[in-house]
Amino acid sequence: MIPKEFLRRNKYLILIVATGILLRAIFFAATFYNFGDKGFYPHNSEDSEQYFQLARNLVLHNVFSLDSAPPFGNEIFRVPGYPFFISLFYRIIPAAWPAIIFQNLLAIAIVILIYAMAVLLFQNKSVALIAAGIYAFEPGVIYWNNQLLSETLFTFLIFLAAYLFLRNIMSRQKFILPTALSVGALVSFANYTRPTAQFTLLIFLIFVFLNLGAGRRNIVKSLCSALLILMSFAVLSAPWVIRNKIIANTYDFSSSSSDLGFRQYLWMMYENRGEDPTKLDLTGSELKLETVKYIARHPFSFLEVHLANLAPFFMGDSYFTAAATIYPPLERQRVTMETWFHSWNQIYDGFKNHKGAEAVLFFGGKAVLLLLNIFILAGIIYWFFLFKKKRIELIFLISLIYYFVLATGPRAYSRFRQAANPYIFILVALGIYWLREYLKSRKTKLIGTKNSV
Repeated sequence: MIPKEFLRRNKYLILIVATGILLRAIFFAATFYNFGDKGFYPHNSEDSEQYFQLARNLVLHNVFSLDSAPPFGNEIFRVPGYPFFISLFYRIIPAAWPAIIFQNLLAIAIVILIYAMAVLLFQNKSVALIAAGIYAFEPGVIYWNNQLLSETLFTFLIFLAAYLFLRNIMSRQKFILPTALSVGALVSFANYTRPTAQFTLLIFLIFVFLNLGAGRRNIVKSLCSALLILMSFAVLSAPWVIRNKIIANTYDFSSSSSDLGFRQYLWMMYENRGEDPTKLDLTGSELKLETVKYIARHPFSFLEVHLANLAPFFMGDSYFTAAATIYPPLERQRVTMETWFHSWNQIYDGFKNHKGAEAVLFFGGKAVLLLLNIFILAGIIYWFFLFKKKRIELIFLISLIYYFVLATGPRAYSRFRQAANPYIFILVALGIYWLREYLKSRKTKLIGTKNSV
């Protein structure tokens, strides 16, 4: 039986969690009622079908392959974490929806972790409740939690690693063995889920030593912490790296990690400068080198491409797609809009074709996201000036957010912001709290002025 004191102290968090569960249950039921199991597959991506096929082959044939029949070729683009996750449920019920139910439970765990991290950072339950509430109720988050995609699992793993890391940093104690090994392991597991995680390890290692520079621990303890995190990551990642070396003669964790992001940036810069990107016939290290050289030759072209693609990353909302999942007739009003931009004019052109209910949802979503982004900036400013002793933690969160911006590359939309959302919503909550406190102080001053008169 749950103690009454626990319920009393956490009643608002419990309310947020319960409401978050209810909203996800309603969306899950509506999706399944309208579309069956296929409703959990996003309309604009083949990723879900491939994840499910990989999971099916793991269960039925004990191979990691996208082929539907023998001989099964080895898959090197996808990584095995998420297909393995699906396969755990496929063994019991060969459908997508059991995995989706568990994903929604992971999303609720993220809600609780957001609350815990915000309390850890600010010792302020109001900020924590606002941040947890935004994640629990935001329609775009709920939509992606209910898609057969790796984002929810990936977000949980990376965010749990970040929470454990920050908790240790802020305790000003040495990294105890389980914590350091857990951080490395969680980043490795996240990398098995989405290979974009591999370079987040550098962020964790850099901040081990930034913490040293702030005088919070000595160099020996910092070196030991970094080595333990690195060792845990390397040992757990090694089997897949060795497998890829044997079957594909590459040490890359996935073929996407050496090709996709670089090709996208180079393609967009070619288009930005009016050149023909179809000439590109490079792969691997040659592609990386050419991309770096091209950026060095045309830095302003890269800057325009990069800044133009910040807009869909921070302004993508998926509100129309979520609404059309609940009420399918809306789908007829869908306006297809490019998510890769090579200039600002391309963004403007994409905004001109929205009409009717679709326009209300589209521009309403953009208004909500614009407001949230204003609060992000407010939260950063408030943190920087009022929590001066915790600026390292602020830079850590901003670094993780911007890492996912860079890792996404010029293909950004709300799906690829999911891993950054917990950190974003903490900043949003701090900005909202700042505004609330400012309005309260203004009201107090007005009342005081009236009473003195």
